Amino acid sequence: MLIGEQLGGSRLLVATAAFGAMWGLGVFGGSAITGWLMARVGAVGLPASIALVCVLLAAALLLEASPVRLAARRAGFG
Repeated sequence: MLIGEQLGGSRLLVATAAFGAMWGLGVFGGSAITGWLMARVGAVGLPASIALVCVLLAAALLLEASPVRLAARRAGFG
């Protein structure tokens, strides 16, 4: 619903497809990677995989909010 409020037309289609693809990767890849990590390092693998996802999300948010990207948006390039 939030995607539909922000986008329309072909951009909505692309955003919905990207969301579905990331969801699928998370469902299949996330559990496989977490299971592999737990088999390698033991019970610490689960919190380590959660921490890894948090670090990746924080990095993505910082990159999105970088001054260069914000300036590009203001200039009409983003």
